[in-house]
Amino acid sequence: MNGLPQLWFLQYIMSGVLSIAISIYVLYKRPKTLTMKCFFFFGLIVSSWALAVFFQRTASDSLTSSFFFIISFTSNSLSLPTYLFIALSIREEGKKMSVIFIPMILSIIAYPFFSLNFYMTEFGWNYHVETTSLLVLVYSAVYFSYMIAIVISLFELMRRARSSILKRKYFILFASFTVFQAIGIPLTNYIVISNPVFPPIGGVLNLLTFLFIGYAITIKEEKVSLTSAFAKIDFSVVYSSFLAILYNYATDSSLGEGSFKFVDFIRESGIKENVKSSQNGVTFRGSENLNIIDLVNRNLKALEANFVGTEVVDYYLRVLNSTYSTLGDEFDKVVTLNEDFLKRSDLVYGIGKGHYLKGISQDDSLENLNDVDACLKIYKRILLLVSDFIRSSNELKKRTSMYYATKTVKVTEYGEVLIYGTEHLVSKVPKEERLAIIIESFNSLASWVYENILTNSDIDTQGILENLHLVLTLNRKKADELNVYQTFLGRLATRIPKTQIHKFYSDYLEELVESKNGELRDVQKRLLESERLAAIGETAAMVGHDL
Repeated sequence: MNGLPQLWFLQYIMSGVLSIAISIYVLYKRPKTLTMKCFFFFGLIVSSWALAVFFQRTASDSLTSSFFFIISFTSNSLSLPTYLFIALSIREEGKKMSVIFIPMILSIIAYPFFSLNFYMTEFGWNYHVETTSLLVLVYSAVYFSYMIAIVISLFELMRRARSSILKRKYFILFASFTVFQAIGIPLTNYIVISNPVFPPIGGVLNLLTFLFIGYAITIKEEKVSLTSAFAKIDFSVVYSSFLAILYNYATDSSLGEGSFKFVDFIRESGIKENVKSSQNGVTFRGSENLNIIDLVNRNLKALEANFVGTEVVDYYLRVLNSTYSTLGDEFDKVVTLNEDFLKRSDLVYGIGKGHYLKGISQDDSLENLNDVDACLKIYKRILLLVSDFIRSSNELKKRTSMYYATKTVKVTEYGEVLIYGTEHLVSKVPKEERLAIIIESFNSLASWVYENILTNSDIDTQGILENLHLVLTLNRKKADELNVYQTFLGRLATRIPKTQIHKFYSDYLEELVESKNGELRDVQKRLLESERLAAIGETAAMVGHDL
């Protein structure tokens, strides 16, 4: 081969390097959604294809060329179901989608039965199929079926996009795949196989595909503006503010994965006709036949199915409190129907300043959590109880910034307590020190909060203390394991001159001592029992020996 063909093969090197570079960028710089993780693997697959083609074309002999062809054939085949998986995962999430790989994997397994002939050309080693067998036809049918499925999926994404910016993003993906992959690669492969002197341009086509994918990822959907927290105190305004937060949460996904969660939430809630979105915000308009209880029940089911583990669930507290204020005792139906989720999400601790805690007999939602998560939830629940009194303020921000583990804690104007950044923050310290840092930081913050509230004569301190006792009781088992209460109540008792606080602390210590004494009595009883059995055993052995 002369210098020009050698230089021409650099397209594969460039394609391989670019695909892996963009994939790594996506993995580390973007939210780690299922779609982005799959995109990373897609980049690895395309990169391995490009490098394998380079070595296959420039191999020293036909045997080496055939070896690298197997790698390029496998990676090229896997790239299609992976891309289809990415396109589908933008709209849907589920393990069942993995079945789309099965047809192509079966086709790859049939490769040893293909009859290929490798020969040298001006542009390196090339190949052609010696006989067109049924297996080759089946593989071709599977290959083009994936192509068609990807084109249709991208077109549907473009058609259903919720905004013009997302339509533009999906149009770029649709157009680049259709032109460079669905049309370009099959056409150039056919030309190269039938005309060996035609230069291969598969690397250029993949390079262009990745450039357009990278460009689409960088396009950001604009967030909508949020209404002032207390511009109006009515359900429609409060609900609109939550929908705006949900909308903005969805804009953080690179390929618009979250946008469909917003659309699905609106659809599942049955309020498609009541919601209007624009750059000025998201507006919800109620109607005469709107059943608020049914709406909230639908919302909670959708949140439980799609948003567990996100701050979106925390922000829904504003809607629950607004509904509670609007409906009064009718709201009891919502709590009864959704009690399990409301406990797991901590929301029940913030509704009506802990109004529904008296009706909860037990809360086991911390049992299956790791120590760090359980500890953070305990403090979050303690703060939610009084969050209405500590809404976002400069003094609160100053106080949270004073302690390591509370630096990322936020309390919104609606009283939501947000702690999701704390776990990431404490993960930077040694594992054995994390709990101690969390307990020390949150004890300092929580005791300061309660000191400011309980020393205020204008506040119903008796009601707050009763609810605090309920919170402490419901979370007692896990808190005792983590040694949270002993330090928290001890600090409260030293800072707040309230008889009830000192009684809480003394009662807790008495219960702790009684519990330990009970454990000691059980141990002593077991010890005496074991000694008695040992004595009986020795006596039986002696009698047996005498007999």
